[in-house]
Amino acid sequence: MKYYNPNREDNYEIIRDNAIELFYRQGYAKTTLRQVAEASGIKHSTVLYYYKNKENLARFPLIRYFNGLNHYTQKILQSQNKSPAKTEEELFYLNRYLHNSLHYKWLSQDQSFSKYFIEFYYAAKDTFRVTIDDVEKIVFETEGRIVREKSTVKTGLVGDPLIQKQLIMQLTPHMDIMLVESLQDEQITYDQAAIFFTKSIFELRHHPFTEADDVLLQYSLEIGDQVEINLYEDILTRQEFDRICNT
Repeated sequence: MKYYNPNREDNYEIIRDNAIELFYRQGYAKTTLRQVAEASGIKHSTVLYYYKNKENLARFPLIRYFNGLNHYTQKILQSQNKSPAKTEEELFYLNRYLHNSLHYKWLSQDQSFSKYFIEFYYAAKDTFRVTIDDVEKIVFETEGRIVREKSTVKTGLVGDPLIQKQLIMQLTPHMDIMLVESLQDEQITYDQAAIFFTKSIFELRHHPFTEADDVLLQYSLEIGDQVEINLYEDILTRQEFDRICNT
C-alpha cells in the first residue's frame, strides 16, 4: 500500500491505487471507504474530500481494466504477421472479437476480479453502465458507424436509432454479467461466452453474422488461447498497466 502525504501532489492517485487493490483483493461488497483511508494512512473525511462516495472510487478498477484490455488487444493484433482480416473493416471486427475473447478468458481465470466485477454491477448498475460507456465510447461509436453503413435491415424499433442504441446499452452489461457469473460457476467456457456474446450483439443490431465474421471470431479465440496474463499484475497494477499501454 502507498501512504498519503499532504505535501505530495499525487495523493489523488495514491488513494485511488490503494482502493483498486482493496476492491481487487476483497471485492466491492467488503471494501469500505474507511478501509481505503486506513490503507492510505489518512482520515475517512480526507478520502471523501477526493472522492464523494464508494461508487466513485469503485469505477477505477473497471476503467483501468477496460482501458488495459483495449490497449492490450490492439498490441496483440499489431504483432500478428498473418491475419484473416483483409480490410480495415475486418480488422476492426477482429479487434472487437479478440477484445471479447480476452475479456472472458481473463475473467474466467481471475476469480478475485470477476467477483468485484459482478458485485459492483449489482450494487451500482447505473454507475457501472456509465463507466463502461465512458471507456468504450470510441469503440462503440466506430462499431455503430460500421454497422449502420453495412446494414440493410430495418431495426423494427419505431425507426429510431436512438431507441435501438439505448436498448443495446441496457442489455449489453446485463448479458455480460450473466456470462461472467456462468464462468465463475464453471457452467460455460470462456470461448463459449465469447461466441455467445459476440453473436448476440450482432443479432440485437439486426446485423447478419457472415462466414467471414465466423472466421475472424475463431481466429480471435486461437489468439486468446496463446495469451497468458496475470490480470492484477499486468493490468491493474499501475506500473505494469502503463508499460503495456506505452510500449
